[in-house]
Amino acid sequence: MDLTFIRDTSKLKINFDVIAGTFNVPKGKEMLLSNDKKLLDKFFNDISVLTLATDIYMGLLNRQLLYGRNLIAFLKKEYHLEND
Repeated sequence: MDLTFIRDTSKLKINFDVIAGTFNVPKGKEMLLSNDKKLLDKFFNDISVLTLATDIYMGLLNRQLLYGRNLIAFLKKEYHLEND
């Protein structure tokens, strides 16, 4: 899967949006992993895929958390349960 249009590999600026904000490497402090453009493209594409997967997973976890809280509230009300 080629996602070169999503990430610019000329500088390390990864936007994780809500998850972690934006990380910028200060000018003069850049660390190249490799000078191979294809390898860098693949690396940043892999990061893009992992970022998307993490974002989707976090959404799933948040929906499950909400569902679980609603289920607990329903069960407490329906079966007259009290907090311990």
